[in-house]
Amino acid sequence: PEPSVAVRTSMVNCDPSLGRPILALNTIEGVRTRELKRRCVQVHYAIPAGTHTPRAHVERHIHSRRVLLLQGVLAVLGRYLQTRDRAIMPETFPRKDFSEHLEALARIIYAYGELAGKTVDWAPSLLSAWWLHIGNVEAEEDGDVLEALILTLMRQKRLLRLRTEATHEGQSGTLFATTASDLFMLLLQFKIPPASLPLSPAGLSARLHSTRFLGFRMVGPRDFPQEVGLRRSANRRPFGFFLPDDGKDSVCNMDRYPAIPEELQRNVLSGPSGQTFGLWSYDAEHPAQGKILIRDLKYGTPQQRAEAVLHCSDALRSALPNDWMRDAVFVPIPPSQPEHSAGYDNRLEQVLSGVGTLTIEPALRVRQAFTALDKKASLTSRIGMLELCPSDVLRGAKLIIIFDDVVAMGRHYVAARHVLTQSYPEATVLGVFLSVAKSKTQKGLDNE
Repeated sequence: PEPSVAVRTSMVNCDPSLGRPILALNTIEGVRTRELKRRCVQVHYAIPAGTHTPRAHVERHIHSRRVLLLQGVLAVLGRYLQTRDRAIMPETFPRKDFSEHLEALARIIYAYGELAGKTVDWAPSLLSAWWLHIGNVEAEEDGDVLEALILTLMRQKRLLRLRTEATHEGQSGTLFATTASDLFMLLLQFKIPPASLPLSPAGLSARLHSTRFLGFRMVGPRDFPQEVGLRRSANRRPFGFFLPDDGKDSVCNMDRYPAIPEELQRNVLSGPSGQTFGLWSYDAEHPAQGKILIRDLKYGTPQQRAEAVLHCSDALRSALPNDWMRDAVFVPIPPSQPEHSAGYDNRLEQVLSGVGTLTIEPALRVRQAFTALDKKASLTSRIGMLELCPSDVLRGAKLIIIFDDVVAMGRHYVAARHVLTQSYPEATVLGVFLSVAKSKTQKGLDNE
């Protein structure tokens, strides 16, 4: 029978460029990023320089010898099942929480070694190297998307504060209150990739109760029996978040980032650059806030980056005219690294996606990696570095908005505008930037 609740299926790829999933993950509560990272081990491998085997040749041999390969797999599994009770494992494992999985993996290696005629010390030496590598792998403790979003809601004062001088388990802090339905609706406004979040308020409630958060604690009426705001009724089941005082300065400080403006600044660039608009000017007020925002957006921890992206998305949602949000096509300045490289960073696309109602078309790409030396390149060279992908969305657009995070001299923007206006001369092309850095101290942030 069909399940009574909706289930989200997420596909996980070892290499996004392949486009073929290696795992189908069914989840109601959403993916726990931290838990997935704890279960993953990164393996480095390389093909020797100068060697190349045609793909068709390899696939032809696999197809012709598929029966032999399957026979080998079945033989190894058979030997594995025969030796399950043999004491061949060391007493300690590098990851005690996954000891059963590691033991099964090791027994398969032993079974293969016996059938393949390997030496007696082949399997132990191989596994010792694996255990050494796995033992050095630690998941990032600040990488959980749901926790980052809730901390951001606290910082933005979008959760109800019941008490600013609360005490829980001997610690002083701030007590917030909400319900699964209210919190679920707030999270939906962030437009975070759906696999990272629960599918429903019920799924969110289950996720919250089963997760151990690092920056705050989930509490209920038993923890604060005198708190009226946490008392349950027939139609309402509130719960709370307790934020210790040692986390306030870094999380709930409303002065960490610049205030969200109500409208855009006009004509932020001079010269023949068309109409340009900006959210903040960092050489005016609060220069430190601007630097912190851009630093978190570019170089911060996963939690800091998530907070910076959400703040920028909220600012755009507040300042962009409604007709632009409805009618314009937004084209982000491309990352400085090609799409499938290790340094690829699509933070601009993430910011635009967080607004929630925009038409986004990342049609511009760099032909090769952009280095620090390329920052001094001429306009002609910069134009040559850009590649414009065919787009039916842009072909019918009347208003195209180029989006970038930091702009000083505007050289990347001018090059991108030239490419777009040459291909779509009927469209009006504007520029919108998160920050306008006019002073010399800010130029180092421009278009990295």
